[in-house]
Amino acid sequence: MKRFLLIAVLAIPASDALAISRYDTAGMSCAAVQAHVAQEGAVVLRYPSRGGGTTLYDRYVRDASQCGGFSETVQTSVPTRDGSCSVKVCHRFTGGSNR
Repeated sequence: MKRFLLIAVLAIPASDALAISRYDTAGMSCAAVQAHVAQEGAVVLRYPSRGGGTTLYDRYVRDASQCGGFSETVQTSVPTRDGSCSVKVCHRFTGGSNR
């Protein structure tokens, strides 16, 4: 019983650390999207597909320190209220030259 209680107590801070904010970009300005990414380090951004029938999402990051090992950042864009917004996403590299 003591072991279970210890594990439960140690898991509480870990659950908060694993939390990641999610934002819908359609109603946000590009500046707001970039501010959230810069402040939080990593966020999930959701946005409608070009046809509008599907919601797309991915994890976007401030810099490569938010990616894991064997990853780098790649510049991409997401749609926002005021147009297209430049953000970074982690991309796992394989050591080849297929960039």
